[in-house]
Amino acid sequence: MESSRSRVSRPFSCRSGVLAGLITVLVAGASPTRAEGPKENILTRQEVNQVKAAIDQRKSIDASGSDQPLMRMVAALTNAALADNNAYEEEAAAAGVDTLVSLEGITPTSPVLDHCDRVTALTARADAIAQRYPEYIAIGRKQGEMEVAAKRMQPGEVDAFAEAMAEQSSGFQLGWTLAGKLAHEAGALCTVLARRHWQVDSSGTMEIAEPDLTEAQHLLESLQQLGQQIVELEQARRTLGEQRMSQLPVSR
Repeated sequence: MESSRSRVSRPFSCRSGVLAGLITVLVAGASPTRAEGPKENILTRQEVNQVKAAIDQRKSIDASGSDQPLMRMVAALTNAALADNNAYEEEAAAAGVDTLVSLEGITPTSPVLDHCDRVTALTARADAIAQRYPEYIAIGRKQGEMEVAAKRMQPGEVDAFAEAMAEQSSGFQLGWTLAGKLAHEAGALCTVLARRHWQVDSSGTMEIAEPDLTEAQHLLESLQQLGQQIVELEQARRTLGEQRMSQLPVSR
């Protein structure tokens, strides 16, 4: 057996990707450079930070008691996207994606190797979520139209918010596309390791027999690259969100 001593740090978490995109979307839509109509219908930094905290905790936003119609639009959009994200995280955790990506604690008897199809299936799941973005916009717009009907917003405000959200579509879709590719590569790695032509020595080093060694190393390199792309995308979107946050009023 030839020994592979390359151990990868966790380059990706299923918690990455979509969430920073959601924050960027809502900040873009709340920006005073985008909205039309009364200033009171622009979210403040404090309100956006409240939404960010809810997103980080994976909790739905309850805006039913808010007196801000824009907050209810944000909540409708964000809750729909967050529900998909949370469901994906649960599926990925159950399938063992993080274990495959990090190789932490994995052994030839690890249960994750008995259902590689569940890992691979996440590719289609991520791709489907990437295509749901127009549905999220429609959900936000529907809430906005209800606010207009109640004379709490102007049609132009709803249009401006929806346009700002649409501008974030490509970044949102890219994040989920990368997540899908990562799931595909993790599934392929699972298939290689499921052949069980390897063992873990006393030092915790994986010893993988050829030709599986070469195939596994190639997949691990691909996973590292995808993980780095996801991290860079998230960082860029957070930076954009922070820049746009500076345009918002501190308080009402």
